[in-house]
Amino acid sequence: MTINEQNSSAPQTEQAILAEESYGRQIGKLLDAVSVLVSAQPDAGNNEAYADILALKGKIDRIKNDAAARRIDQLRRDLELLRQSDQQAYWQSIEALRALVLEPVASS
Repeated sequence: MTINEQNSSAPQTEQAILAEESYGRQIGKLLDAVSVLVSAQPDAGNNEAYADILALKGKIDRIKNDAAARRIDQLRRDLELLRQSDQQAYWQSIEALRALVLEPVASS
């Protein structure tokens, strides 16, 4: 996407924002917040607009989970390739993964 004076009132500002936070990340954060607010509404189950927001959030979450599963499958294939072709790189990778997996999760 090209950002210029024809499609933005402040192209330099918009480019600086995009360098830090992509449109997808910005929209994702907004969707997360809106879905929490929607879920808290007493008529959330009876409002079509609310249902659409929750369905969109669910669909996006499924796509993200499927993509993560595919990346893990690729990682398995890559590790198998290293195991067969470069034992040292394989074990270094395994140790790095162990450290990551066993690292305590910081509470947010």
